Amino acid sequence: MIEALRAEVAPVEPRIITLMPIAQHEEVRKAREAGVRACVSKPVRQSALYNAFVTAIGQALLPSPDVNAKRKDADPLRPTTYRLLLAEDNRVNQQVALGMLKVDGHERRC
Repeated sequence: MIEALRAEVAPVEPRIITLMPIAQHEEVRKAREAGVRACVSKPVRQSALYNAFVTAIGQALLPSPDVNAKRKDADPLRPTTYRLLLAEDNRVNQQVALGMLKVDGHERRC
């Protein structure tokens, strides 16, 4: 699935975060080899998810001064937009994840 995502968005390098059951060391290793930047154990804590976003996005969270100069009308605390693909097969988990993202000010688009 990760390889298909990379092919779909090439040449952009997606920053991938996966959620998986706790103590799946072999799966974590495989995910990292496939290019996953952060793995978060279920059940997910808000702080762990936030840390995974910071790890995956890295320095992109801190805009260069010329970014704000080009976008004077934009909120300086949110200088860049990101697209997030949330893939979850459990309906309850989908709603929980979407609720966590909404609390942080993100919006859902289908």
